[in-house]
Formats: sequence, C-alpha cells, structure tokens
Amino acid sequence: MQTTVFQIVARIAMGGSERVAANIVANPSAKVRYHVIEVIKDNDAVTERLLEELHSVGTQVHRSCITEHKLAILLFPFRMLWLMLRYRADIIHTHTEVPDVSVYLWHKLFGIFFPHTRFVRTIHSTKLWTSWKGIGKHVESFFHRHHANVAIGKQTAQSYQREYGETVPIIPNGVQELQQRPFPGLVAGFRNILFAGRMEPEKGIKTLVETVKRLSEEHDIIFHIIGTGSLREMVQRELGDLPTVRMCGGIPALASCLGGLDAIFMPSEFEGLALFSLESTMAGVPVIANRCPGLEETLPPDWPLMAEGNNTDTYVRLMTAHRSTEERSALVASAQSYVHKNYSVSTMCEGYERLYLN
Repeated sequence: MQTTVFQIVARIAMGGSERVAANIVANPSAKVRYHVIEVIKDNDAVTERLLEELHSVGTQVHRSCITEHKLAILLFPFRMLWLMLRYRADIIHTHTEVPDVSVYLWHKLFGIFFPHTRFVRTIHSTKLWTSWKGIGKHVESFFHRHHANVAIGKQTAQSYQREYGETVPIIPNGVQELQQRPFPGLVAGFRNILFAGRMEPEKGIKTLVETVKRLSEEHDIIFHIIGTGSLREMVQRELGDLPTVRMCGGIPALASCLGGLDAIFMPSEFEGLALFSLESTMAGVPVIANRCPGLEETLPPDWPLMAEGNNTDTYVRLMTAHRSTEERSALVASAQSYVHKNYSVSTMCEGYERLYLN
C-alpha cells in the first residue's frame, strides 16, 4: 500500500523550495505517491517548464486559480478540504511560509476530521516570519507539536534552535549535474555575470544595484539580471538603461542554461541553503557571494570569491580580477568536489522517504 504525500508549495515557479519539492517527486518510489499543490497561481515560461517536468514523472499537480496572496491563503483551507476528501493524504509536506500558514489555517478549521494525518515541514531559511511575526508564533507552535520540522542545512538548523529552542533533524538539499546549454543572450568578448533570484531585500538587491553601478564603466563586463519581486521596478529604474546591463525575463530550466557564463553574483543577506549556488557550481560556473548564513556552507570553507558583510569594494575587486583558464578551472573543480561530497539528490530523497515511512 502506497503512502500518499502532498507537497505544498507557494507557487509553481522558479525558487529553491519549489526545486526541492520537484527533486523529491522526480525520484519516484513504489512506496510513495506524490501530489504537488500550489497555493498561489503563477504563470510564466518557468511555470510551464516545471509543470512539464512534474507531469513527466507522473505527479498529479493541483493548480490554484487565485493570484492575490492573502485571498489565496484564506481560501486554501477549502481547496485543501476537497483534496483531502478525494485523495486522503497520509502526509502533508510544506515548503516556505505561505504553505506553512495555509496548512495551519486548514488544520484549525478541518484538522479534527483527519486525526491521523502527519506533517513534514522543511525549513528553507535562516530567518522566518520577517513580515508575519504574530501568526508565525502560532504556526511554529503547531509544527512543533506535530514534530514536523526538518532543516535543509546546519546553519538553518542552528538558527531555528536559537530562535525557537527546538533541535531539528537535517536533510541537506541535493542537486543534480545537468547537461549545460549556452546561457541565452551571452555577449561575445565580454565577461558575462548573472544575478538570478527574487527581488526582495534579503537577496541583497541594494548591494546588487550599487555594485552594478560602480562597474558600469567597465566595458568588458555585462550583467544579466533575472527575477521578479517587490523591488523589480526599482532595479529596472536604477539599472535598466545602463549599457552594461541586460534585464531578462524568466528562463525555463535555468540550472541547465548556465553554460558560457563567467560568474554568478549572489549578494544575499541570508539564505536557508542557497540551492542556486549549488546548481551553479555543478554547472561549472564560479559563484561570487556574500559570506552569510545559508550561503557560505554551499561553498568550500576557503572559497576565495566571497565578500564579508556584502562589501561592495570586495565585489568590484573580485569581478575585475582577470584569472587564467587554469586558475578558474581549479576553482571550479574544488567547488564541484565539495558539492558532490555534501549535496546529493539521491541522499536527500532517501532521507525524506525514510521520514515519510517511519
């Protein structure tokens, strides 16, 4: 008899948590049947590609029809009730705060009718509830009572213990080595540097803008910038007219389209476990990053392409330094060896399956 697992994600979109959920369901087991449920509707080229990937492994996907965040969360319990009555999930697995609070509300309203349902909650960030501290306390109490929490890395687990006093198990995120295609829009004869991520303060958007502006006179560097979020308009306004900047739309299967890039720029202020850093390393692209929780553990301890405290001077120096082919190859090889050793997809999936079946 199979165990039915609902993977609840905020949206079918580009993001580390969505990638983790997709990697879990992409490794099917005869003992587990997966459904993926989104809370908020999203539609772009990335969404379509991820849907194709999920359907290709036989995963049932349940789309939302609501694009407004608060309304989608408030109506989610009623969608979830219908899905539970139809499919009777044994385990509900949530990823990030929107699914966390949505499932919490469902349980408050209808959990009494499903007393044997178990919960798994993956903690993807070293900082939780930055906007919703009040309701966050209730949600954390709920997951604590159900012994649901799992951290994606050591720093995530340590941060959670400091904030909420609970020691949680760790199942590190895993990444696969993908065949690479050239990044669309590469500019020949230039060093091509990519930023890709949500345009929110915690991703270091202020530092991104400052760094790109300072390098706007460097005529051998081109920045490619991908992302959506509350600061997208600000980034477009500040950087969109610079000749050294290419503002890009979403790129489906981005992790397999990094070929030819010279570096990835990640000025995040904090992360859970930066999956895009791991994917970039596996693609053979060096990562220039801030030494912050959840990001520094994705790279070797002695990684030389890191800035302390998001220091713009350091980023300018690292991006303008010219390295030989041999030096770059050695850097990439050391990072890939570190990722192979510590972040395997198969190990991650086996860890979650043991958790589901325990």
